[in-house]
Amino acid sequence: MQQSSRATISVAAVACLLFGLASIALAIPFFLKQYSVVRDWPSTMASVRASEVLETTVSGTKMWVTRFELSYEVGDKIQLTTVNAYRRGNDYEIVKDAAARFPAGSQALIRYNPNNPAEVRLDTDHPRRYYQLPIALGVTGAVFAAFAFVLFFVARN
Repeated sequence: MQQSSRATISVAAVACLLFGLASIALAIPFFLKQYSVVRDWPSTMASVRASEVLETTVSGTKMWVTRFELSYEVGDKIQLTTVNAYRRGNDYEIVKDAAARFPAGSQALIRYNPNNPAEVRLDTDHPRRYYQLPIALGVTGAVFAAFAFVLFFVARN
């Protein structure tokens, strides 16, 4: 293999390795934050008072977002809170399907911040959905890191 080809492959390998490590480095804090919610925030059942999909504009792009109104009991007090943008995107059908998971009149398991009971998280009982972002970042990082090692091996031979 020519020296210039080895150099090009080595540069690509370094870029893949850096991207992979950066992805993993981003995944870890996301995962730890979400894990701390599951570990430390109490759970309760909430009544879904309203469930809707709204149109919004973000940076000039039309998007759809979910909005839920929830009521639940913390201690002896009824809490009312609104969860905005549980799901958002450009595809109305995908966002509508996400909103349909929590229709008005249904019950939903939530976790609430004990220091601020109006702050809630949905889907903590579905790890694949709840941890979707850190898992995707971690897997992407691992794939790029593995590809970098393959490129380093190819450049050496």
